[in-house]
Amino acid sequence: MTGIVKIAVGADSSIALKNDGTVWVWGTTCCGALGNGVNTQNESDPTEHTLVPTQVPNLDQVVAITTGESHNMALRADGTVWTWGIGANGENGTGDLSSRLVPTQIQGLSNVVAIEAKGIRFSLALKADGTVWVWGNNNAGQFGQSGIVSSDTPVQVPGVTGVVAISAGWDHVIAMRNDGTVVAWGLNANGQLGDNTLTSNSQPLPVAGPGGTCRRASKMTQVCATNDYPGAQAALRDAACELV
Repeated sequence: MTGIVKIAVGADSSIALKNDGTVWVWGTTCCGALGNGVNTQNESDPTEHTLVPTQVPNLDQVVAITTGESHNMALRADGTVWTWGIGANGENGTGDLSSRLVPTQIQGLSNVVAIEAKGIRFSLALKADGTVWVWGNNNAGQFGQSGIVSSDTPVQVPGVTGVVAISAGWDHVIAMRNDGTVVAWGLNANGQLGDNTLTSNSQPLPVAGPGGTCRRASKMTQVCATNDYPGAQAALRDAACELV
């Protein structure tokens, strides 16, 4: 393949974005992961897998891609978000729990500048106004609020504004604000929220500085959450954190 500008991997498939705005996928065809209308769940079926990159039909002008456990999302230049693949937990954001075999626009979600689906069975979007929206599974507080088990349509994370970057781990989320500070919420069994505790929290909280000796981590330039044990998260810094 040539002209690739972005890549992403899911549990059983891979996805690539070309410089012409087209999206290419390969791997499992289960649950519509390829976005070409095929859905097979029998491993003896020769169409169960696609062994070479296949273009996702009827999808162009794409500027960003992301993939979750078994679903994919694409952000188009017009700020709309398109999704396909498994949707059993509402991770497609299409208003039901059905899988989508072809790219389907998420209604009511516009002016999006970034998307994220690396978490398990939930998805995120960042709007141009700095707000964060989430849908799918909320088993560990990924929605930034309690009282919601799951949602098959986008829900705004309350109290989080001025965000310029988002990232998701297995069951937690981190967001970077335009002042260089970072907030995190969700599962914290391994300290992945960076708040100097092991307590999970559905409320977005500031990430502490190194060793918990700082009031907040500041002047961050990039954030990234990971699914790998022990759920560590990293941020590139261009200045020291604000001391207590």
